[in-house]
Amino acid sequence: TLANDCPQFDFIRPDFIVGSANNPLADNREALLERKLNSDVLKRFNSNDTNLLVSTSVLEEGIDISQCNLVVKFDEPKEYRSYIQSKGRARSGNSIYAVMVNSTQYSTFRVKFATYQKTEKTLHRLLVGRTEERTEPAEEDIALELYDQELPPFCPSGPDGPKVTLAMAIPLIER
Repeated sequence: TLANDCPQFDFIRPDFIVGSANNPLADNREALLERKLNSDVLKRFNSNDTNLLVSTSVLEEGIDISQCNLVVKFDEPKEYRSYIQSKGRARSGNSIYAVMVNSTQYSTFRVKFATYQKTEKTLHRLLVGRTEERTEPAEEDIALELYDQELPPFCPSGPDGPKVTLAMAIPLIER
């Protein structure tokens, strides 16, 4: 164990979870065993028997885990949902969320990360930062705050055909 090899780290009690979020309803023996093992690992982590949990993205959403004070994501979130789900695991007030990015992709990721942070702050201000008599923001308010980014419309049939703007994308998907 780590404590035997390096006594200065005897306070670390690690464990790990691996798995595939692709088919959580898989019914074969291997999937059932994997779910049982992962469930046991989560019980140990939630009861503080372990205090370091290494995982794949399988823990990003849909699984309840206790508060963490450090989340290190070893690959960049590909979309805002992934960012907010993984960052949400660091719920503690003094927690740290870190993303490791390949140095060749750093500049590109910084732009994407800044957009994620801006979106998060805007949503927080619109939904949480209101007074006690909080009301839901109007769709127009959300559109003004979130969709002020200068993104060109998506034109699948060319510039003279139908267009999908950023403001239209979510309602179109929902429809």
